[in-house]
Amino acid sequence: MLRYCVIVKLVVKSCILFCNCVFKQKFSAAGIGAALHYPRPLHLQKGYGFLDLKEGSYPVAEKAAESVLSLPNYLEMTDEMVEYVVETVKEASLL
Repeated sequence: MLRYCVIVKLVVKSCILFCNCVFKQKFSAAGIGAALHYPRPLHLQKGYGFLDLKEGSYPVAEKAAESVLSLPNYLEMTDEMVEYVVETVKEASLL
């Protein structure tokens, strides 16, 4: 079977902080690793300090940093593992 590696990001657009907590708790309880994709926006990371950008410089990037969760994705995931992640996302979405 030919498999593709797809980067999966879950974007929670409403109630950002509350929803992220709910999603992360649900994933944790299900044994699925999930974390903020970029917990600190790129322009605020140390490597970009020479640009002297401050919080508020890129508000859209900063909001995205608070709301984009990364879910497991790797070539060795079986179809059952993928289905388990998908079902957990569905369940968390209904909360």
